[in-house]
Amino acid sequence: MAYIETRLRRDLVIDSLITIHYCEYTSDLVFHGEAHNFWELVYVDSGAVEIGADQRHFTLQTGEIAFHYPMEFHQLRAAQGQAPCLLILSFQTYSAVMEYFRGRVLHLQWDEREWLSRILSESRLAFASPLNDPSVEVMTRSRLAPIGAEQLIGHYLEILLLSLLRRAPDPVRIQSQARLHPPGLPGLQSLSLPEPAQAEAPAAAGAISAPLPSAAGTQVQIPAGSAEHHNAPELRRVLEYLDQRLGERLTVRQIAADNLLGRSQMQAMFHDAFGEGVIAHFNRLKIEAAKRLIREGRFSLADIADRLRFCSLAYFSRQFKQLTGQTPSEYVVSVRQLAERVAAIEPRIRSHRPAGH
Repeated sequence: MAYIETRLRRDLVIDSLITIHYCEYTSDLVFHGEAHNFWELVYVDSGAVEIGADQRHFTLQTGEIAFHYPMEFHQLRAAQGQAPCLLILSFQTYSAVMEYFRGRVLHLQWDEREWLSRILSESRLAFASPLNDPSVEVMTRSRLAPIGAEQLIGHYLEILLLSLLRRAPDPVRIQSQARLHPPGLPGLQSLSLPEPAQAEAPAAAGAISAPLPSAAGTQVQIPAGSAEHHNAPELRRVLEYLDQRLGERLTVRQIAADNLLGRSQMQAMFHDAFGEGVIAHFNRLKIEAAKRLIREGRFSLADIADRLRFCSLAYFSRQFKQLTGQTPSEYVVSVRQLAERVAAIEPRIRSHRPAGH
């Protein structure tokens, strides 16, 4: 008997990437809006934004993701007093199951944030275009991109979306109904899908109402480690502990004792997950909190250094430049310039045309 091949069924296919941007905005962010003939997702890595999308108006909080369907006019601004970090990714897909994401706001779990982190990392390898410039509309391929970088971006995005679909109240019904309406054919709008619900309650880490900006547990630009490490209860506990003490000076001994861990065990856990020790990671979280305080514009650099318990402004500046490549003053200038570029973008309707290979 001859072997018979089984063609793999693909319920969701990403056909192309349009743009990907990761930007750190000031608290006066205002984007006047646009509509385009492709999908877009907005993920809030820290802070919060207010979004208007056709007839919907809502606040997107840290760790939440929202979707804009093709030709939906959408605009956003920073929520009051918040200086958000946003990952915005636009893409083309004709898969019928995408109708589930129309008007959807979801809270990402730890392993789902990992896929966004991987998308961001591969995008930095795949493209020469700066990811922190929202005015870029055409992604320029890097001549030094490693093999498979663009393919991995598509696969990671598909995995993220499929993971979210599997968390839907009735994923089997979504799948079966979508197969009745092949992509690109009439009938897509008639799919009977669950009504969009409010976002799920966020995890403890990343509460934006804390006296100091939260930095742990949500940010996809911080070395992510693996979902396996993040799901370890010991690591989650230590990360939340650090997140609540950004305004303190801590030692390895104190952190280990307060979390009932051996010092060597804890250090090994952080090196496995992040490639750095616990104090180095704590300093990284402090600098991320400092960046957000700078963007909020309520404190001087000296006040920020004091609030985060750096021993001096000079030491704070050295740590800041070591981790960001900029001095705090240079960072202030860069985020102001970014805000000016975004504010200059007028409301618009955009379309894309397939690019050559």
